[in-house]
Amino acid sequence: MTGTTKMAHPVRETALLTALCAVTVVVVGCGKPAPPAELKVEVEKAPAAAPAASAVAEPAAGTAEDRSSVDVAATADTAAPAEAVKAAGAKGLYVALVLHKPGAADLRGMASTVKSLAEASGKAECIVAETANAGLAGLFKLLKLDPDTMPTPATLVLSTNGIVTGVFTIPPTKERFSEALLPAQPLAVRSALRDGKKVIVVAQSATTKGNAETEKGIEEYLAGDTNRSSYVTVKIALDNAENGPFLRQLKMDPQKETQSVTIIMAPPMSIAATPIRGAATKAVVAKAISACSAGSCGPAG
Repeated sequence: MTGTTKMAHPVRETALLTALCAVTVVVVGCGKPAPPAELKVEVEKAPAAAPAASAVAEPAAGTAEDRSSVDVAATADTAAPAEAVKAAGAKGLYVALVLHKPGAADLRGMASTVKSLAEASGKAECIVAETANAGLAGLFKLLKLDPDTMPTPATLVLSTNGIVTGVFTIPPTKERFSEALLPAQPLAVRSALRDGKKVIVVAQSATTKGNAETEKGIEEYLAGDTNRSSYVTVKIALDNAENGPFLRQLKMDPQKETQSVTIIMAPPMSIAATPIRGAATKAVVAKAISACSAGSCGPAG
């Protein structure tokens, strides 16, 4: 994973991450050692000396009874969580699913932080549920998670189409939580990969060089029926700040890129080692795709 922060509970963290890695079409970023370009789901980890600082402070005012009422409300299980997950998706909202086992660990810090972050984002809905809730059996089966052995409390961030974009086993920071709420263009990349498509990712702005040549080259390459049925092209705006975290995972600095950047990706999360900067003609695109098909695309994480 990115970063070198030590884990407070390495065995528990590893167990959950290993379980999620089994579903490479749903959960991205698992596999062999990462190549130069890597893309992965962030698992928030606790520092060695102290728990991660919550981005949302505990209420400083009010009586102990008032604060207790807030905590109870935050940790209360959501009625019919499976239906709540579907309803949130139908409204175009991400789901921050806080899972817990009764008495297994303190739920209060995780649930209250995630609930506050979800509400503040305006893009997500917090759902709290026991791992033993029968309504979640289908989700656990899809994710290949064992609800009896997974470490809790844990938060899974789910996109509107069911892709896990974040995993937290400690209360997440505001930054990490925000990064898990993928904007439309990065989500389109992950969705295409989940659906078994290869993706030609094109990162451009209105001022980058090689835009027109790259668009023409990709159009010419995809003119054939075979290529067109196998590949999806996703354009990502370099000048959209929301795309920044995703682009940086692809080893791009959105503020420094002066040329169109093209990256070839393949399921489950393989990335061509060398991005194409500048004009990506048909021949250049074909060469990169051929190299990727021959095995030079490495697993992302």
